Amino acid sequence: MIVREYRLVMPLTVDEYRVGQLYMVAKASQEETGQTAGEGIEIVKNEPYVENEHGMGPGQYTEKRMYLKSKVPSFVRMVMPETALVLTEYSWNAFPHCKTVYENEWLGQKFILSVESMHANEPGLAENPLNLKGADLEKRKVEYLNIACEDSYAPMSKGEDPR
Repeated sequence: MIVREYRLVMPLTVDEYRVGQLYMVAKASQEETGQTAGEGIEIVKNEPYVENEHGMGPGQYTEKRMYLKSKVPSFVRMVMPETALVLTEYSWNAFPHCKTVYENEWLGQKFILSVESMHANEPGLAENPLNLKGADLEKRKVEYLNIACEDSYAPMSKGEDPR
C-alpha cells in the first residue's frame, strides 16, 4: 500500500474553500450526467449521518457510480466487461475532515483508492493532521504543493479564474 500526504497551502480560507468545493462537486456531477445514456454519474445515496466506521464527526454520506465507458478508447471497451468501466465512490464529508473511497467491482480488492482530507487554517506544518498510526504513519511520504504560485496555474475558464 502507498501512503502519500499532499499538503496544499491554499490562497484562501477554509470557509472559502468549502464553498468552492461544494460548487465544483455539483458542477462536475452536472456536466458528467445525462450526456450519453448509461454514462455519467449516478447518485445512489446522499444522506446525513451521525456516526460512521471511520470515527469522523457527523456529516453527509454519498455513494456514487461513475460510468466511464465513453472515457476510454474503443479497443478497451471491446475487451473489458461493463463492470470494469464503473467506479463506485463512497464519501463521508464531515468537513473539515473528509474521506472518499473508490472501488471497482471487476477488480475487487486489487483496486481500492482511499483519499482522506483535513482542511485547516494553518500553513501545512501540522505534524500528523490525519492522526495516522503505526505502519501507515511509517509509510507516509509528505509532499508540499504550492498552487498559489502564478507560474503553476493551468489555464482556467473565464468565469472560474479567481484572478
